[in-house]
Amino acid sequence: MADINQWQLPRNEAGKLLGWSDNGRGMANHGIGEDIQAHSDNLDTLAAVTPGSAGTAILALSLASDVRNFLDTASYVETRTALKALDTTKDTVAYLKEAGRSGIFQWRAGDFSTHIAADTQEAIYVKASAIAATVGAWVRLIDDDWVLDWFGAVSYTDEELIALNGAASVTTQAAANSVALAAADALAVFQGGARIRAPGQIYVFDTRYERSDGVYIVGDGVGEWEPIFPARPKTWEGTTFLFKGTGTANLTFDGITSGEHSGGWREDPANPGTYFKLFSAYNSDATGTTPATQKTFSAGILVKENVRYGGIQNLRICNWVGTNGISDWSNQAMSSLGDDWDFGYLVRNGEYVDDYNIQVVGGWREFAHFQCATAISDSTAERNRIVRAKFNGRRGVGVRGPDIWKVTATTANSVTIRWSSEIYFNPAGGTFRGSNNVTYTYTGVSHTGTANDYTFTGVTPDPAAAGIFEVRHPSSGFGNTEYQDIYSYGLDHVSGVEASSFSLTDSKALEISGFPVRGVKFRNAKFHTGEPVCVHSHINQDIIMIDCQVEGGGYFLATPATADQTYAAAPVRETRGLVVLAGAGMSDGVNLALFTPRNAFVEELQLAPRSDLTGDTVLRPLRSGKLLDLYGSDLTSFFRLEEKTVTTAGFAFVTVTSQTCTWRYIKVGKIVFFKLTHTWSGLDIADTSAVSIRLPVDASANALFNAVVNDRRSTGINLAGVDNPYVDLATDNYLGISRSDTTRLAYTNMSAAGELHIAGSYWAD
Repeated sequence: MADINQWQLPRNEAGKLLGWSDNGRGMANHGIGEDIQAHSDNLDTLAAVTPGSAGTAILALSLASDVRNFLDTASYVETRTALKALDTTKDTVAYLKEAGRSGIFQWRAGDFSTHIAADTQEAIYVKASAIAATVGAWVRLIDDDWVLDWFGAVSYTDEELIALNGAASVTTQAAANSVALAAADALAVFQGGARIRAPGQIYVFDTRYERSDGVYIVGDGVGEWEPIFPARPKTWEGTTFLFKGTGTANLTFDGITSGEHSGGWREDPANPGTYFKLFSAYNSDATGTTPATQKTFSAGILVKENVRYGGIQNLRICNWVGTNGISDWSNQAMSSLGDDWDFGYLVRNGEYVDDYNIQVVGGWREFAHFQCATAISDSTAERNRIVRAKFNGRRGVGVRGPDIWKVTATTANSVTIRWSSEIYFNPAGGTFRGSNNVTYTYTGVSHTGTANDYTFTGVTPDPAAAGIFEVRHPSSGFGNTEYQDIYSYGLDHVSGVEASSFSLTDSKALEISGFPVRGVKFRNAKFHTGEPVCVHSHINQDIIMIDCQVEGGGYFLATPATADQTYAAAPVRETRGLVVLAGAGMSDGVNLALFTPRNAFVEELQLAPRSDLTGDTVLRPLRSGKLLDLYGSDLTSFFRLEEKTVTTAGFAFVTVTSQTCTWRYIKVGKIVFFKLTHTWSGLDIADTSAVSIRLPVDASANALFNAVVNDRRSTGINLAGVDNPYVDLATDNYLGISRSDTTRLAYTNMSAAGELHIAGSYWAD
């Protein structure tokens, strides 16, 4: 009984409450206000608090979402679907956690129907599920650039891409990335322009991207890519746009051919019958009046027609190679050009393009970078600026304008040019621009095969009256387009073989030609290739190259004056006004056998050339046989030095197998000091007929001559008169110093081979 009585409840005492005893083994009476159980001090604090209206309202809420809405805190949603489902009467700010698209969205009232329609990828504007877009939309809060990933693009690291090894998922994502980039561009146009940042490492695409006005695509930089040293691996830091598959070939270039007869073909002196040709946008399949068919091309990135402003920055553009897309670009045993794309980066009839820190590299079949104006009425390529860039493809950089055609005959209503297998004019009629910059209309064409004449008929206005000598196309030109801090290569494949091993010809670092390609500037540029041609320059004017280098040993082709283009059937224009200042490589980095510009100033070759290391001040004509002419303040010739070499003109030998006449003179003010050296061999000495020679001088009728005849190697020359005569040109004299063939210096009894010098001076007027 004692144990039982121990656990019985005690009798309640008046004014007290039963509670646990201090030892926890039973119950005891406690005074009111005493602790009947240990508790947190917070209970005392709470006991002293009287809830206000807000606290009472919160305590009355039953759902966590109701509490969040009351406190006006953002909702966290995993997907856009969840974002669309939010109750916008309660949630007006939400944080989207969806991978690649994360960010803060705010509900905004208003008509966003056009915004929703423009943003097809729900990157910035998202329609609520149960609310019309005319009422409001979820709008991303943006502090700076847009992000390409918002539009559904997904990038890979180089390790991820190599591990995937061309899996089907990569192809699927390439298509999605192409849609995302196009959608971002379209929304940027709707918004009036934008900078779209691509923060990932490698984005794969399968479709051409066409950039619009005011759109900038910005990556995170570029890695190392060095073609000339194939053992140096390519690296993939920064951001790369990698183009996979076969690009859609539907791009054309009106009016751009290889210049088949105009001088665009140059024969390789080392390989007769082999020609270096300009790029052509036409097949060589014209027949009669049927024009040549146009080639079609693909491109990774295209600046849309007549686009102004915007650009590409901090980005590499490359084509996919091998199974994983990138590794084989460092594989010297690789024998592929990668996936099939013609152009890496193409600017067609665009201006104010602003590119910075880009690489366009890989196995592009035509050009890594190509900017052109075509034969359309509003073509332009002015004020483009490309800074800090590297280009590598079959051709590194191309700057091309439309063709010019030499007029060979005109009538009051017809114009004839030289037919070409690449001729492209519409035989049913059309227009062309004349050399007088007037637009002419024609109604038909005819072709005479035997003469290779291609004649525009029904031409108006009268072309003969205007005396037009060229057919060309309208274009506003290339003025102030500039390449700065660039490095351009030919194909220079990682395997070390030339482009010809891939059945590609005419690989080069730079090609520049067309009308009116004028005023293009290259600053701190290097053109370097192991291919046969380094630079191919045809029709262009006032090209300026400052602090530039050419290297690799290939040809630097430049077109001479039309009169000197004996290799062309219908030569047109030339390379004129070329300026190369503070450059390197012209004397030792390239082959100058085909460097024959009409006129140029190449500081390295003409001002203290490297071959003259004497310390003297040396001025030299650009090519042998050309004059050195200094003018006074009145623009008259003050000093002139010229050397001319002729083989037969002006001589009257009887039977001679070889003869030359070299005419050298120096003009100082009005006085000309000259020397004529005449050599011959193979003379029939049995024939005693007189041999005559005419001095090729240019003097007024009353000029006085002081001449000395010096018989050097011939024997027994019989000459009448005495040495050092002063001769009046108006008289018939024994020297026969004349501007015609009527009076000549006659001499007989020479040896079969000999040399005669005539030296003297005269007043030019």
